Amino acid sequence: MATLGPVLRGSTWLAWSTGTWWIPLLLLLGLWRHGYERFALRYDPQYWGMVFPLGMYAACTDAFARTMHIPFLLPVSHAFASIALVAWFAVFVGLVRGWFDLVRQH
Repeated sequence: MATLGPVLRGSTWLAWSTGTWWIPLLLLLGLWRHGYERFALRYDPQYWGMVFPLGMYAACTDAFARTMHIPFLLPVSHAFASIALVAWFAVFVGLVRGWFDLVRQH
């Protein structure tokens, strides 16, 4: 089992770095969608698919930093937890506003 340690550490680094590279892609796709294509910024259930990875990235970065003894990543995980919470709240507010709009229409 001790011989698997380096393989597990390496694959963990690979998985975490892959997750890290998805964040700029999410931002670029959001800018493209709402900036270049001019989609209205209103509630869409697909936004939950953006909020969930932000929260998971925060949680996994925290676990990764603690397990691999990389303390400089802990502030990154805390920052992303805050970002994920704000994003979750924004999407939730959009959902509730959408419900009120439906009630007003009927």
